[in-house]
Amino acid sequence: MRKQGTARAHSLIRGLSFLQLMALKSDKVAQAMTYVVELGPHGEVRLPDEVCGRLGLRPGDRLLFRVEGDAVVMRPLRPRLEELLAKEPKVVVSLEEFHEFRRQLSRALEGRA
Repeated sequence: MRKQGTARAHSLIRGLSFLQLMALKSDKVAQAMTYVVELGPHGEVRLPDEVCGRLGLRPGDRLLFRVEGDAVVMRPLRPRLEELLAKEPKVVVSLEEFHEFRRQLSRALEGRA
C-alpha cells in the first residue's frame, strides 16, 4: 500500500514544472529572491544590497557555502558564543543596576508601575 502512494507521489512530481517543484520545496516562496550576479576574475561574488539587507549581512561577516549537485547554497555564519564573549561589551551594567532594571520591568509588566 505504501509503495502505491509513493509511486503516485512520484508520478505527480514528474508532472510538475521546475518552478512548481521549487515552490513545494520552500514554504517561503512568496519571500524568495532571485538575482543573477557575475563571477569576478578571482572568483568573488558581490551580493546585491537587497540580499545583504534582508539577511542582515555586513562587510566582514562570514558565509557558509555548500555545494548541492550543480548548485551552491550560501548561508550566513552567525558568530559563535566564544566570539561574542571575546568582544568588549558595548554597555557595562553593574549587578545592582541589572537587578533594579529587572524589578522595574517586572512591575511594568504586572501593571504596577
